[in-house]
Amino acid sequence: MPTVSKENYLKTIWHLQYEGQSPIAARLAEELAVSPPAVTAALKRMAKEGYVKVGPQGRILLTAKGKRIAVTLVRRHRLVEKLLADVIRMPWYRVHEEAEILEHAISPELERCLVSLFGREGTCPHGYPLSVEAPREDRKGGVKILESAAPGDSLKIIRVHEKDQSFMEYLHRLGLRPGASFRVLERNYGGALVVEIGGRKTTLSREAVTKIWAAPA
Repeated sequence: MPTVSKENYLKTIWHLQYEGQSPIAARLAEELAVSPPAVTAALKRMAKEGYVKVGPQGRILLTAKGKRIAVTLVRRHRLVEKLLADVIRMPWYRVHEEAEILEHAISPELERCLVSLFGREGTCPHGYPLSVEAPREDRKGGVKILESAAPGDSLKIIRVHEKDQSFMEYLHRLGLRPGASFRVLERNYGGALVVEIGGRKTTLSREAVTKIWAAPA
């Protein structure tokens, strides 16, 4: 079995591919907060062990073996998040960090129990599907990143970027979480959006609107 460190590499590569980014060593170093030489050494070991391949221009590809491990880890992560939020009642904006630790300790038997409890068709508290290999919603149409919204759009949040707890706490204070409906009022210079939710107006920065995905309400 791969170490926790290798599992984190595989999961990060999978996430970059999922979000349409090109997995390269420099991006992995940034995402995992490790040095570029450490990433290079880790990738060499993982390539020898059959988890990854390094393609043209340094693009990192998961092998079937590596992808299988990454998908399992992502699924367990989302199931743990749902357990923490729906059963234990931990605030939705705090469950990601806990799941990062617990996902590595989930056994196949416990995973089956969690799937039986929650089903396969729901989402984690941040809006990502429990059925990990299902097509991403925006690939099916309708869902778009919020920075592309126009004044007058009535929208519902589908998912939010889950790796920044302070950002999620900020959204929580505004009442903006997956499932919440709101209306776009105007776009300011620089790309910030003025939105209305629950009768209140607030301005979302250019950075914030790149971390939220929404669909017509």
